[in-house]
Amino acid sequence: MSQNFLSQVNVAREAPSSFRLRFAEPVERISFVVPAIYPASPSGVTFPAWRATAYAPSGRPVSTVGEALTRRFADEPSQTYTLRAPDFEGIQEVEFESDWRGPDGAPFAGFEAILIEQIAVQRRRG
Repeated sequence: MSQNFLSQVNVAREAPSSFRLRFAEPVERISFVVPAIYPASPSGVTFPAWRATAYAPSGRPVSTVGEALTRRFADEPSQTYTLRAPDFEGIQEVEFESDWRGPDGAPFAGFEAILIEQIAVQRRRG
């Protein structure tokens, strides 16, 4: 189990935060949890847009999950997301991106990062 806080330091707030995980060998599936959200005030919390993209050994994107910039007024339960490799290909890398900017490009979300927990990797069979 792993916890990763997706953020950046010493950079201008002009681009999304991102990081990549690269595997020594291609894997079949990657699951992770975005933990529960608890708004601290009646005005809610604005959760940044985010995306996770899996890449084949060739560098081609093969699976993507994510959510748009969202304002939440009530507690939201944790969510599990899974990226799966298509038949005959594996996942060599996963890129996580978090974007706190609104439609006009200005900072909008209450925070710029997402918390990713419980990363689980399933090796390829055979």
